[in-house]
Amino acid sequence: MALGIYTYVPTTNTFSLVSVGTQLSPITAALNGRDGETSTQRLYLRNNDVTRWYDTITITPNPQSLTGPGNVNSWTVKVLGGDVEPSATDWSNRISGTALTSTATLGTASPRRHFVSNVGSAAGGTDDYFPFWLQIVVPRGTRNSVQTGISLTLTSNEIVV
Repeated sequence: MALGIYTYVPTTNTFSLVSVGTQLSPITAALNGRDGETSTQRLYLRNNDVTRWYDTITITPNPQSLTGPGNVNSWTVKVLGGDVEPSATDWSNRISGTALTSTATLGTASPRRHFVSNVGSAAGGTDDYFPFWLQIVVPRGTRNSVQTGISLTLTSNEIVV
């Protein structure tokens, strides 16, 4: 798959492709369920094949929420676009599980929350990194557990340059 999700590794100043369908290189978060905690991570969308470009891009968190054995409330998983970390208000206005979809033009969304319209164009592909944000919230009173059922689904139209 040429279009992928990446994390930034500050210790090596590199980007790392998140695993596709395996747990070899997952996105991870350690959260305190007793007190409740939030993990917010900046991730990146990138095309690693400049002979192709993409439009109609969607990133969907799965599942929309998660209730495990003994959990009082549900975990929430949200995604938002933009270079700047979303504010508490931005996150509270976002419904858990809502897909992040490509914005048709820059004029249809605040530049802060803009998510890339296309990765590349008919003129050529690009291998730039496009940031977006992932937030996972575990509510107070949640039993300690390892959750491996949370994932991001990436869909798009692939077009040959």
